Parts: sequence; C-alpha cells; structure tokens
Amino acid sequence: MEIGTTLSNSAPGLQSALGSADLGRDAFLQLFVTQVQNQDPLEPASNEDFLGQLAQFSSLELLENLNGGFETLAAFEQVNQGASLLGKDVQYLDPATGESRRASVDSVKLSRAGVTLSLDGQPIPLGFVQEIFEGTPEPTTESE
Repeated sequence: MEIGTTLSNSAPGLQSALGSADLGRDAFLQLFVTQVQNQDPLEPASNEDFLGQLAQFSSLELLENLNGGFETLAAFEQVNQGASLLGKDVQYLDPATGESRRASVDSVKLSRAGVTLSLDGQPIPLGFVQEIFEGTPEPTTESE
C-alpha cells in the first residue's frame, strides 16, 4: 500500500497536521488509526510492525521529555551561577563597545534570552563575564 493512497483517504485534520514539522501524539495516533483503517484486508500489517511503530514513538517522546528536562536543568544552573555573583565585582566585555570593564553585580534576571546580570544598572549577558573578583578591590596608588 502506498502512503499517498492512505493520506488521500485520511481525515482532513491529519493532512494539515502532517504539514507541520512537529508531529505530536495526536497526529501520530490519527496516522496510526488511518493506517489500520486503510490497510489491505488480504495482507494486513503484522502486530510486530504496529508494536515497533509504537515503541519508536514512545522512545522519541521520552527523548523529547528528557531533552526538555536537561534544558530546564541548564537554565537553573545558569541562574545559580548568576546568583552566586550577586554583590561581587566582575570584569566583563561590554557588548556595545567591546571594551573590558569592571562593575558590581546588582541583580540577576532570567528571560527567554538567558541569564542577564545588572552591572551598574546595565544589563549584560552572563556569557560576557571574563573574571570574578572576591571582595572589593584595593585602591591603586600611583608612584611618582
């Protein structure tokens, strides 16, 4: 049996679901039911084929959930790193000028773009931090 024949006989909602790149559980189940309804009665698909498809879909779904969990864990780790910098002086690369600067971390913010530090009121992405200083720096004196 050809896939084109199966899709032409399928529910209209299934064809639109297949047009998207991200097939979800509902689209898979619709496709599965359509496949069962339109199979050749003289040569039906074997139970092993169906179980294999279900196992592959379950594995994919578990991997997607695991990936989402890792992304959440990574976001919490970044927030934790940013929070550990509160009140400390850091050297950072100013994204606007490209110069290295030193400032105190006032606050930490998590957004869709990632973790942003407030350095003397200026938002700087965590990835721009070059060095972390413990305590406050000693004032430098010039020798003449």
